[in-house]
Amino acid sequence: MSRTLSLYVARLFVSFFAFILLGVTALYLLVDYGDRQRYFNELATDALVRLYAFRGIIALQQLAPAAMLLASGATLSALRQRGEWTAMQSLGISRVQILAPIIGIAALFGLALIGLDDQLVTRASLAAKDISPVGFQSFAAKPQAGNQRWFRVDHTFIQVRGAQADDAFLDVTMYEMTDDFRLRRRIDSPILKSLGKGHWRAEKAQTRTFETDGSSKWMQADVLELDLGQLTPEAFLLNSLLPEELRFSQLSQQLRIREALGMPLQAFAYMTHLRIAYPLMGVAAALLAAFLALRTGRRGHLTTVLIEGVAVAFLLMTLLTVARTLVMSGRIAPWIAAWLPVAGMLVAVAVETANRKRVQNRAANS
Repeated sequence: MSRTLSLYVARLFVSFFAFILLGVTALYLLVDYGDRQRYFNELATDALVRLYAFRGIIALQQLAPAAMLLASGATLSALRQRGEWTAMQSLGISRVQILAPIIGIAALFGLALIGLDDQLVTRASLAAKDISPVGFQSFAAKPQAGNQRWFRVDHTFIQVRGAQADDAFLDVTMYEMTDDFRLRRRIDSPILKSLGKGHWRAEKAQTRTFETDGSSKWMQADVLELDLGQLTPEAFLLNSLLPEELRFSQLSQQLRIREALGMPLQAFAYMTHLRIAYPLMGVAAALLAAFLALRTGRRGHLTTVLIEGVAVAFLLMTLLTVARTLVMSGRIAPWIAAWLPVAGMLVAVAVETANRKRVQNRAANS
């Protein structure tokens, strides 16, 4: 296919993509504002504008894969309606040549979305959270009371109720467990200070040791040296942000810290994979929409294309929700859940391709 025709198809896809993406984003923000305007009574106008500017950035990234899906089908529908599809095929241009500009542009958009999510959307999420009224954040994860946190090092569970001070935890209780998960010793200390290389010092520590016969013994020490090899000062970098609010480098850091401390990893591992899989899902969606639009006997009806696109987008969102639930419950690996929608669409494309070849072979033999 000539460069002129490739550019024509690419421009048509980009125009549909921009129109659909901006349209659905504007509609989403309007509906969102109408649903939650009761929370904005005390919010200044400039703050409200900034809030929805940040939410608009987030919505653009979230809706882009669906926009790619709809734009791909709309592009091929327009080519059929205008008779250009038939004209291109009469010139000997194959389906692959016509689809190449669409899939190529979709792939570029997908790669751009990965960078946009990491560099801009994460910051927009934090900025929107800072501006949002309390009621507006009703669906957000609720923080724990105070600064309470839990760590696990082998058979020792550490509860930190106070704040951080230099290389020390404040107001700490440690529970040392036996192999059969029986409490062996409890240590309470107002200050747990790092001495480096996994060694810690509990100051003014009160210790209660539990014997197998049910008795216990109290002890108090001004200084108690402890070896907590996997608990390093890096644990101070543990934060309470949601995984979607963290950049790639921060996600990697949090995974490393949480793994060393025996904390849950599913949400962070899932988001690490989803950051790449979700934008590329738009590429697979564009390919699937193209194959649906090119089915034998189809005409260039834009309404049909949009209905099919919305149905596929709904199925994808449902699949993402189910996959996330399975990850949080520990039933499937995070990487499988993140890439499952992409794999599902590619399988659908393969099935459609095989079905088309079967129909063509049947027609040739009859």
